[in-house]
Amino acid sequence: ASPSDRLHIGPAGNIRMENTLGGTGTYSQIRVYNTTAPTNPAAAIRFIRDISFYGNDGSICFDTRNVERLRIDNEGNVGIGVTPTNIAGQTRVEIKGSGSGNLTLRTASGNAAARDWQVACNLDTFGELNFRQGASAGADPNSGTTRMVLTAAGDVSVSTGNVVMATSGKGIDFSATSGTGTSELLNDYEEGTWTPALSFGGGT
Repeated sequence: ASPSDRLHIGPAGNIRMENTLGGTGTYSQIRVYNTTAPTNPAAAIRFIRDISFYGNDGSICFDTRNVERLRIDNEGNVGIGVTPTNIAGQTRVEIKGSGSGNLTLRTASGNAAARDWQVACNLDTFGELNFRQGASAGADPNSGTTRMVLTAAGDVSVSTGNVVMATSGKGIDFSATSGTGTSELLNDYEEGTWTPALSFGGGT
């Protein structure tokens, strides 16, 4: 008979959905429900604000099944599965999974040679960063082949394939160690066979 405001358009043109029940623990929220279970919040996708959304924090949070999944803080840092670390002057994207928090890159190509990639922290050998490739088009790279590993000690291990220098004159630079040679750049290497020819400069 006397409904309170459910949609409020302010003088500045902003739209606000407000919970009028009060209390510091209540959230203003937009809910999109699964129509098969409209009264079950566990079946809903909720876009929910941080409790200090209008305060000093200003974070925007996204949660599903009442668990926070993604947060954008007031500095523009993004955290997926984790609250991002706020470091002034830096924009960060942080990902933390329940297992080996990873980033999967999937291609939209339908080519049979297309492969999906994954960059993941290795749970078996702590401190390693693995680059994995799917075994076939559309295959999950999580169970694919590890192509390159960056160890905790800073070593780079190429599991399969070669390190290819695509530009002539470029190679491996050893100039960090001072030497007496004219160059410490290994920029060429060839392997093959040759037949020597013997010639005399004089005499018999």
